[in-house]
Amino acid sequence: MILPQNAPCALVVGLCSHGLAIARSLQRLGIEVHAFEANSSIPGALTNSAHIHYVKSIKDNSLVDDLRAFRERIPLSRDIVLFPSNDNNVRVIARNIDRLRGAYILSWESCVDQVQKLLLKSNIEDRCKETGLNYPASVVLENRGDLKHQVSSLKPPFIIKPANPQSGFKAIKCTSVTELEAVVDHYPGDYPFVVQEWVSGTDKDLYFCALYLDNGLPLISFEGNKLASFPPALGQTTVAVSVEMPELRDLTKLFFDGLGLCGPVSLEFKRDAAGRYWVIEPTVGRTDFWVGLCIRAGCDLPAIEYLSSTGQTVPVSTGDYTPTIWFDSERDAFGPVKYLPRFVSGRGKVKRPVFSFFSRRDLKPFLRCSRKAFYRMAHSLARRMVEKPNETPSEMEVSSYPRIDLLPEAFLCLLEEKEQDSIFLGRDWFDNFSATVATGAGDVFFLCLAGNDGRALAVLPMWRNEGRFHGVKVRKLTGLSNYYSPIFDVIFDPSLITREYAYGFFLKYLWKEIQGWDLVDFYPVSSETRDDILKVSGIRSLRFDYFLTKNFFHDSCENYEDYISSRPSRVVNTVKRKFKKLDAVGGWSVCIYTELDAIESKLKDYHRVYEKSWKNDEPYPEFINGFARMCARKGRLRLGVLDIDGKAIAVQLWVVANRTACIYKLAYDKAYKNLSPGTVLTAKMIEQVIKVDNIEKIDFLTGLDFFKKEWMDRSRCLYGVQIVNYRSLSGMLVLLINELSKIKKHFTRIRNVSENLNRV
Repeated sequence: MILPQNAPCALVVGLCSHGLAIARSLQRLGIEVHAFEANSSIPGALTNSAHIHYVKSIKDNSLVDDLRAFRERIPLSRDIVLFPSNDNNVRVIARNIDRLRGAYILSWESCVDQVQKLLLKSNIEDRCKETGLNYPASVVLENRGDLKHQVSSLKPPFIIKPANPQSGFKAIKCTSVTELEAVVDHYPGDYPFVVQEWVSGTDKDLYFCALYLDNGLPLISFEGNKLASFPPALGQTTVAVSVEMPELRDLTKLFFDGLGLCGPVSLEFKRDAAGRYWVIEPTVGRTDFWVGLCIRAGCDLPAIEYLSSTGQTVPVSTGDYTPTIWFDSERDAFGPVKYLPRFVSGRGKVKRPVFSFFSRRDLKPFLRCSRKAFYRMAHSLARRMVEKPNETPSEMEVSSYPRIDLLPEAFLCLLEEKEQDSIFLGRDWFDNFSATVATGAGDVFFLCLAGNDGRALAVLPMWRNEGRFHGVKVRKLTGLSNYYSPIFDVIFDPSLITREYAYGFFLKYLWKEIQGWDLVDFYPVSSETRDDILKVSGIRSLRFDYFLTKNFFHDSCENYEDYISSRPSRVVNTVKRKFKKLDAVGGWSVCIYTELDAIESKLKDYHRVYEKSWKNDEPYPEFINGFARMCARKGRLRLGVLDIDGKAIAVQLWVVANRTACIYKLAYDKAYKNLSPGTVLTAKMIEQVIKVDNIEKIDFLTGLDFFKKEWMDRSRCLYGVQIVNYRSLSGMLVLLINELSKIKKHFTRIRNVSENLNRV
């Protein structure tokens, strides 16, 4: 870019890694860059990319006086483009715009009122309501007396954050009202606070989209995904990657549409387990902390802001950005190690790395940052070596019972109450599982967590068994689950304790009190459960999560006709053809049994068909019988049988509870495959549960079979979480194999991609 001799210069307020990225971007274009900074000890203070001017503060109103004084040092014939780097800069400049008007070029000067409005987090909910975007249930606390009354309408856990930017903290997660009270008492000067219901998920579920607006019109857009932040899922981004997600772009445009904003804006989202996006917060009046990611990927937002603000032509965006991964070198020194496979040399999906302080032409900030990071790590390591893990508070007590019938009545009631939500986590489920599957003496044990008043807080059903991990014999403690289990979780009273706390107490008990194990394995668990287990603190175990399978479901079943017509045309046509084919054969019928007496006799048909199906033999037939009887006694079982001339050729076990129909087992005689009896029976079962049982949701439970995707509209991932006991030899071998396997998979993928490209 060729600039005129008297081209406007740039003034960057603040030289944190964000401000440093702006300064470097503008300096590379040949722009004369100046910077304000109040702290000479930060890494950015050593940059050669800007003329640094030290000021008293960049966070309060003294900044305005310094800006006016600096303006007098630059000839009036020369314009200055102002680049704030944090919300405090933006707030101070916006409040004093009349004192700065005409002195600087500010991209958002014409819409300063809207910028001030959106800086307040307490205004975000109203904007989301106006646009129809999802926003967590929230309240605003103006004073201490509001707390209990206001928060009573919210469900824990909560997240609390100051309504005003750049206050004493960014955001804190609280699991109870008591914790909220402790936070507001610790930060009495930061009122008002916004308190919200927590949206489940980790850093990897956080997304963002940046726009550059000209009178409300987007000139350019960029989407990204957080991989890590500090504090986790609550704080500033430490690792992020570029992504191409048009849905984020559309949601962001919708949020800012009609506001007439100018300059850089962005919007952060969190995606929940159901795939819905929830607005977290907008950024206005400045680029965001991860602007280095945008710049490296080819979306140079500071340059665009400079060109647009000075009336020059802004290049048309193609949206074709270089895949990039960005690391905050200061806050997460191990980030590049953890995400090495994302950017090591290779082709395909490998991303170009960028580090917040590193530049070959400007090394001093990176060297200072590295030195500080080394000192922090050394200090942290020394502290861990002398500190003891947190002990379980005395008011909580964990007890172990070898059989479910030995549990105190309060814990049995907790299991029975849980059955109202999920039949797969109730007393009868675990009773049947223990009696028919986990039958070895001493294999099963139930951990119970009680409060000091004896109230039942949580139950964790467990199972000892042995297995092999890549040939290594390991002694495992697993949740009381296996391939028969659609879901597993701790059973807890949410009014008394959170899932994270419950797992924390139980894991500490397993770590300290239970001997002779190499690996703890919980599966299949939801993303929320996975997140809570991984977040447990106070034990020094190593935890890893892994993808297990998917759960396909359909949650809008108002009537059968609408449901079936919404299926892919291939499914609709197949159903019609197969009905006609069965009609041509003749003598076929479908019966759906619900009564216990009828089900007892028809279970023989179920096992007979299962044996003749494409599936392996049922490993525990008595478990299936016990499960069917258990559900039938409660009026929840739907046993569908399709027969021809009185001979059963297809069977399905469904469970109906809580307005949900769960498809638990299905099979057909492979000799009749050409008739697709399974497809016909599925269609008839769905028609029955919608029309007769009036269900709202159909759940295919677990499995990656393609046909499930055709019958259902939505899905969620299910995971496993492993806790490795590094105190045992087999545990260390499991840990080593895990890490070597990751490295091998990565380099195999790179080799395969390279070979495919060479063939082309």
